[in-house]
Amino acid sequence: MAKEWTNRMLAVLMLAFLSQTATADESSDKAKVLIEHGQSKEAYQLLEPLEASRAGDPVFDLLFGIAAVDVGQNTRGVFALERVLALQPDNARARVEIGRAYLALGEHRRARAEFEAARQQPVPEGVQNTIDSVLAVIERAEDSTRSRWKGYLEGSLGTDSNINSATSSRSAAVPGLGLGILNPSSTQRGDNFGMISGGVSYRRPLGDGYFLTAGANGWLRNNFSEHDFDTHALDGSVGVQHLRDKDTINVTATGSAFVLDNNRLRDTWGFNAQWQRNLDAVRQVSVYGQYANISYPGQGIRNVDRYVLGAAYAQAVSGRVIVFGSAYAGQEVARESDADWLGHHLWGVRAGAQYRINNRWMAYGNAFFESRNYGGTEPLFNESRRDEQTDFNLGVDYQIERFWKASLRLTRVVNHSTVDIFKYDREMATVSIRRDF
Repeated sequence: MAKEWTNRMLAVLMLAFLSQTATADESSDKAKVLIEHGQSKEAYQLLEPLEASRAGDPVFDLLFGIAAVDVGQNTRGVFALERVLALQPDNARARVEIGRAYLALGEHRRARAEFEAARQQPVPEGVQNTIDSVLAVIERAEDSTRSRWKGYLEGSLGTDSNINSATSSRSAAVPGLGLGILNPSSTQRGDNFGMISGGVSYRRPLGDGYFLTAGANGWLRNNFSEHDFDTHALDGSVGVQHLRDKDTINVTATGSAFVLDNNRLRDTWGFNAQWQRNLDAVRQVSVYGQYANISYPGQGIRNVDRYVLGAAYAQAVSGRVIVFGSAYAGQEVARESDADWLGHHLWGVRAGAQYRINNRWMAYGNAFFESRNYGGTEPLFNESRRDEQTDFNLGVDYQIERFWKASLRLTRVVNHSTVDIFKYDREMATVSIRRDF
């Protein structure tokens, strides 16, 4: 099915290119028309006897190469297209055609190189999108037959108006005690920061559509002044993935550790399961479930079990725009029987879009809302707690070259709460440079 889809996409690609192909004689004109009308066999029969005398003419060689690849004469097509590229190394049409020939010959690595070279040329938007789709198919084909490692490193600089997600109030009313002054570490603190992050992932085919997956990610964020709120984290996962037709199923075990000021604050382990279906070439749905065991070393009363169920939908609405949305609901259950006020019921929604400006620039944005209803009452404030958190994110990526990307991200978080001490606002701006491997 993937092969048939790839062939259809390449056919569209060739028609888009052929509409721009200039011809200079009757034979070339006739061959171009034949190819455009799906009669490549007739075009090949017309041009093949002329090869000895016309070889070296880029217009002839391009049309002959297209026709040859269309009828399965891939080696002859490669020779003709190599002659074009020898004279016109920036000819994106010839790059794509020779990539198509290499793909038919099973030489995925060489096909990938030619498609990627063509993508860097000033080609029409529709052609560019098709090249991206074909590259994705090549990558999936390679992944299905061999083990693969991927990794990345990213460096960031940013500013954060509220590094500890705390209230801006300096005091709080406590029933029976009156107005109390908050510890400065419990109030809003802003600072600039630097951050280094990186990760690695591994995928190994097991046969019959099954794959072993594993990964690890970590980051270190140090503030310029407020070092009491420096944070580090490390997480890892191992699981099994199953691909069948339009469906993908992932079952994963996860674990993570979060460190604040060089002290382990939170440990988490759990399981995730997800089913994803591609409804067609532009629409995708998924359903997922999560369980997490969340522990706070030295603060056992805060330990909870988290359960979440959710669903998501994504759709490409044009060659440039993808929209997506998701909804979920769940519960955090306090393990201590007398700490119900630390557990809560939750639900949330997220929606967003990404817009490909051109082959280097990508803009994106999303909004998130989560409601949390806590059990019992806050013992210090004698009040039931309910939080409503809203996040807004905007960003733009610039693809410097194949493995290098620069990003700018803007974030605003607003958390409303029935308990004043848990109300806060937060704004962040981050610039990053990322290297993929």
